[in-house]
Amino acid sequence: MPPPFIVAITAFPGTGKTVTANYLSRALDLPVLSSSDIRGDFGWAPRGSLARESTPAEVEAALQRHSELAYGVLSSLIQERLAMGHSVLVEGTFNTQEQRESLYELQQGAPDSELIFVRCSCSRDHALSRIEHRRVLNSLGFRAGREVVDIRIYDRYRETFEDIREDKSLAGPNVSLIQYETDNQDVNRLHGCAAGSQAAAVLHLVQALAGAVGTNQSD
Repeated sequence: MPPPFIVAITAFPGTGKTVTANYLSRALDLPVLSSSDIRGDFGWAPRGSLARESTPAEVEAALQRHSELAYGVLSSLIQERLAMGHSVLVEGTFNTQEQRESLYELQQGAPDSELIFVRCSCSRDHALSRIEHRRVLNSLGFRAGREVVDIRIYDRYRETFEDIREDKSLAGPNVSLIQYETDNQDVNRLHGCAAGSQAAAVLHLVQALAGAVGTNQSD
């Protein structure tokens, strides 16, 4: 059996990480472990009403508290799958180095495994347009995305973001970073993705997704 791998889709809300995760889930035949779903399972998600009815300090405290809960549960689920020799596809903001460190540690604890980050990004205007579109669809009874966030929560994610390229652990063995700019469908290999690696295969899949989305947008 080949060694397992971890694919981590990281991004702010509204940047297309759920679309990317779902595409890779089908292509790799892996379930998606989502921090948003975990927050929902525990009865909390950063929905718009929370931000509108709360002070900035209350929003910050809620984000911190429930992020710690979600990422703790997520780490346990990843560890269980790796222990069984199964690969993992995980989706979340992973906004800080501290949140990402658990992924590095889990990968290092699984011999010969790969850790592949796919960082989705787009302009603030593009993300907010997607968030508003998602809010409207959800208000009409359609499930669009895993959660609907308020602008203040989105901006707080941006303010607290720590660039993954500055993670010291990124230089570790079998770690790769792919950047996917979802507003212009530009895909770049920022680190790793050696020929023949699982990361190289994931890079090819993300490029295929970007090409398909770009074709649909031009039609």
